[in-house]
Amino acid sequence: MRPSAPIGADGRTRYEIATTVLTDARGNVVPDGRAVRLTVESPDGLGTSTATTVGGVARFDLIAPRAPGEIRLGATSGPVSSPELVLTAEPAVGSVPVEIVRSVGSDRIEIGPITRPDGALVPDGTEVVIRGGDSERRLITVGGFARGPVHSTGGLTVEVLGVTSEVGR
Repeated sequence: MRPSAPIGADGRTRYEIATTVLTDARGNVVPDGRAVRLTVESPDGLGTSTATTVGGVARFDLIAPRAPGEIRLGATSGPVSSPELVLTAEPAVGSVPVEIVRSVGSDRIEIGPITRPDGALVPDGTEVVIRGGDSERRLITVGGFARGPVHSTGGLTVEVLGVTSEVGR
């Protein structure tokens, strides 16, 4: 079981995971319709999925986690379990530039351009989390940027898809 491309931790991309051809104790390909259960442990938590074999192969959809880290996969069919497969979800963000723009009355934060490792802008609607003191607020990107007023008086942490940037006030 291996995805066809590196896994970028964006929380939305779907990857196909397929078993090798499954055989019984005599080496015969298992019949169509055999249930196979996939267990997934990732930065998003623990999950399971069930598929049936077609031509001896079970196929699963794996959604990339929202943060980088290890993804542990294991398949089970009846009493037989596969060895655990460990994949790595790589950061889906290459850089998160952050700037505080000061003005009389209200400061604002400008985040971006937020790019993927290949240099392309992150998709519109990508969530940006801003933490400062005891507060947390969320913005979304438009054209690779997120902007909004700043109300915290201390340092801020900006997180996009598990990648963080710090900015002082």
